[in-house]
Amino acid sequence: MSISRQFITNQRAIIEEARPDAHGVLVSDISLKNPADEKYEWKAIVEFRGYFDGQGHTISDYRMTKANSDTGFFQSLVTAPEVSEESEKATLKNFTLKGNLTTTGSTSSAVGGVVGTTSGGVIKRVNSHVNIISGMLYGAGGIAGQINAQTSIQECTYSGRIVLNMDFYGAGGIVGVVYQDDSYPGCTIIKNCANYGEIDYYTAENVGGSGCSGGIAGLINMSGKDIILSDCYNYGQVSTQRMDYYGTISGTIHAKKDGIENCYYLDTIGSKPFLGDSDIVNDNTLALAKTVGEFKSGEEAYLLNREVIDGTQVWYQNIDNGKTPDDYPVLDNTHGTVYRLSDGTYSNYDTEPEKETYEIYTFEDFKKIPEIVKKNNRADFKLMNTIFGNGETLTELIGSAELPYNGTFDGQGYYVYRFDMKPTDGDAALFDTIGSMGTVKNLGIFYQTVEGEKAAGIALTNYGLIDECISGSNLSGSFVDKLSGESLPLSETTTFVKGKSMAGGVVVENKGVIRNTANYAEATAASSDGIAGGVAVINSGTIENCLSMGKLKTGENGIAGGITGTLTGNGIIHIAYCASASIEAKTVGAVCGQNETASARSGEGAISDTFYLNTLFGGEEQGTAKAKEEMRSDAFKDELNTLTEGKEGLCRWTRSDSKNSAYPKILSSLVVETELINASKGLTVKGLMHKDTKLQLTELDKKNEIYKAFQKYVENSDRQILYCGEPALVYEDGQPAAYEETLKLKLDLSKYRGKDYKVLVYRNDKVEELAINQQMIASKEVEELAPFAVLAKKSILSQVVKTGDTSNLLLWLGIFILAGSASAGILYWRRKKASK
Repeated sequence: MSISRQFITNQRAIIEEARPDAHGVLVSDISLKNPADEKYEWKAIVEFRGYFDGQGHTISDYRMTKANSDTGFFQSLVTAPEVSEESEKATLKNFTLKGNLTTTGSTSSAVGGVVGTTSGGVIKRVNSHVNIISGMLYGAGGIAGQINAQTSIQECTYSGRIVLNMDFYGAGGIVGVVYQDDSYPGCTIIKNCANYGEIDYYTAENVGGSGCSGGIAGLINMSGKDIILSDCYNYGQVSTQRMDYYGTISGTIHAKKDGIENCYYLDTIGSKPFLGDSDIVNDNTLALAKTVGEFKSGEEAYLLNREVIDGTQVWYQNIDNGKTPDDYPVLDNTHGTVYRLSDGTYSNYDTEPEKETYEIYTFEDFKKIPEIVKKNNRADFKLMNTIFGNGETLTELIGSAELPYNGTFDGQGYYVYRFDMKPTDGDAALFDTIGSMGTVKNLGIFYQTVEGEKAAGIALTNYGLIDECISGSNLSGSFVDKLSGESLPLSETTTFVKGKSMAGGVVVENKGVIRNTANYAEATAASSDGIAGGVAVINSGTIENCLSMGKLKTGENGIAGGITGTLTGNGIIHIAYCASASIEAKTVGAVCGQNETASARSGEGAISDTFYLNTLFGGEEQGTAKAKEEMRSDAFKDELNTLTEGKEGLCRWTRSDSKNSAYPKILSSLVVETELINASKGLTVKGLMHKDTKLQLTELDKKNEIYKAFQKYVENSDRQILYCGEPALVYEDGQPAAYEETLKLKLDLSKYRGKDYKVLVYRNDKVEELAINQQMIASKEVEELAPFAVLAKKSILSQVVKTGDTSNLLLWLGIFILAGSASAGILYWRRKKASK
């Protein structure tokens, strides 16, 4: 049998060709559109008992509206009970079906994307992209509406959307309802199947009844009989306004549990895997929750295959083989075989890659990273100090879509600054693609400008983990620009992300995890329909414990969101705030520009524990609006810390009036309690700071304006300056080092010669005095370091020795010599007198 366009205009010919016992194959992809009839709709093939092999081809533009009866592309698939050989059973296999099916009326029926009902049939390697909109019915399934008797459904997937306004029995991604007819030998098999689609269940008004919904099956009602439900997973969404039985694998199940095993589901779905029989519901080994990252890593492909890697396995997945990575296992043997390596990670290579770690000291080292990754995309890198970019322009990204970066890039709390990223053609970011096993952490990136068709501060696409990173500067203090020699404020080293179609402060597209990360970059998507996001432009992964304060802007018809421009798929935003000064676009959200997730339609929480400045546009769906004074308070910091408490991998928050514009900031896990001492000047600084922080103390001379301010403060007193200095916390190269919370300063005055000391500090253009205790220690807890001066009561000796003023040195030496001579004369006279 060959279905082709010439029969579309003659529906009778199609039905006659596809006789109930027909055997045939599909010889090419076909479209079911009828150029002569725009209203043409498919008429279901009734009681198919034959054999149909699509040979891997696709049937598209399938459209059908049906009232009050079982239906699908095939209305039913039927094999007689006495037929035991699988090769003789009614069979559908090896094709993809795309289209839309709508049922109307109030009579109960079974609706399947591929087949309405099946008894004794075989369905194998069929992919359904059929959207189903249905009224009252018995069951709805992406592949089959209802199984009436022993049926085998294997290696099938569903990726459409099922919308129900009332489902009396069951709705599932693969099958709606499963029954067993004892006249058929054997049991139903649902094996090696996956659901990527969405099931949206709504309750029609004035309609009673109940419903069961599940990612693989809605209702399995076998009354304690056998069923094989194994090696399946649900990556889709199941959402509802009212659902009596709702499971990630099966809504309700009544069957023996012996054949139920090795199933998995995405942990964001938010329900138990099964409901129904207690021995199944309470057995946590039958189906396991897995994260987005675990699915991407290849773990589930390996487990679904039961560790088979000899070429007979069913599931494949591109991870690190140079092809575009897959988010989850696929039934396509042109993708990579998944191996488990000795370190517990997964790879498309069966041998352990060579582990190399490169230490980056200079910008020249930094520029070599893309070439290293081309040869070994699992290489690790460590920044050994801050990296100055020399004002240079980089044009090559790290990794690619075909060869994602799957190593660990550890900034160790250092930052790379003062450079541009402007590829001559295409998109711009430091990383092109971070793979599912890739990690970028503890890194600050302060560009001048990053510019491309799509542009972002750290990566174009993230499948892995971005943790404790900063895009755009929020550091207080100043740095010495090695190009101009000028001292510039770090707060003004803002990154400007300039994309034409998309611009993201941290990434363009997040399919992995971004956590404990802050964006201060200004992102602009200039095209009229551009999209901009503070952390991500598009987020189908997880953004957790993050903040964004960078300005956002798009063209006149664009979309912009303070944390993400578009939230889609299984995307999640949890514990985050936006305090951007401005977000400019046609479609604006303080947290999310537009929400396309299934949970947005059902009212569930893809966005949770989020906050935003009340001058930005947003409602309850965006989170909690707060006034500037509320957000710049310790109470808000404490609220954030309550949310992160006990959560593994989440940093806590800190706040001070002098940092981050007084808003809470993420407390780096790298800062440790450290005490730094300058012994000669008696200065001790203690606080939370980077492990490699040094205490730098610069002496200020009389020409310095701050020295003059101290001098003026004591000009009418009997005090003089013994020492004037400016302390700073720096890295080895003299650039500012990060520290958190307050610093405890202690100045030991026993290191100075004099008496009646005073200690002055210069803060906020004012001179202040520090208290001195009985042990001659001046101490204070401060938010940032400031210049100080040690003063003592004037004396001849201190004037000569301490101040460094030697203008009268010869006069004092002369007096000293004369005084010494006189003393010697007196002593000589006394001795002479005594001898007499």
